Amino acid sequence: TESQVETEKFTLVVKRLEEDKKEAGRRVRDLNEENKQLKRNVNSLEHISSLRTANMEQQKGMAEVGLQDRIDQLTDENDTNKNQITLLLKEMDDVRQDLNLKSEEVVYYKQECGNLQSLISKYAIPARENEPLSQVETLSTERDRLRAQVSDLQSEMLGLKSNLRLEI
Repeated sequence: TESQVETEKFTLVVKRLEEDKKEAGRRVRDLNEENKQLKRNVNSLEHISSLRTANMEQQKGMAEVGLQDRIDQLTDENDTNKNQITLLLKEMDDVRQDLNLKSEEVVYYKQECGNLQSLISKYAIPARENEPLSQVETLSTERDRLRAQVSDLQSEMLGLKSNLRLEI
């Protein structure tokens, strides 16, 4: 009676403990399964992360190579431009020297024209009645020759001026 009640209580407690133990076993199995799944998920995430990192490193490397290629290309273009500028500056100096020479030639020919005009003026004496005809003819011929020379020099000077303007 009282011991039966105690035995029944004890039996109920034992059954309940066994059920709790079974439930705890199921829960441990479920938790173990869930833990395995979580570990698989972590491994998958780690793998994905490592793939992403590798991909980013690869893209970074490709970008660096692309940037370096572009830097090299721009450096080459810059060097080419510097060389072209140097050549153009040298060419400008050559043109300046040519212009200076042409200017000196123009000054020289102007002086020559002035000299010839003074010679023409010197020899261009009007004929006098009492001078011999041969002397007048000689002076006239000399005057014509000098005028032709002046005309040639003036033409040449105009040509030089024209060339000088074209070169400027």
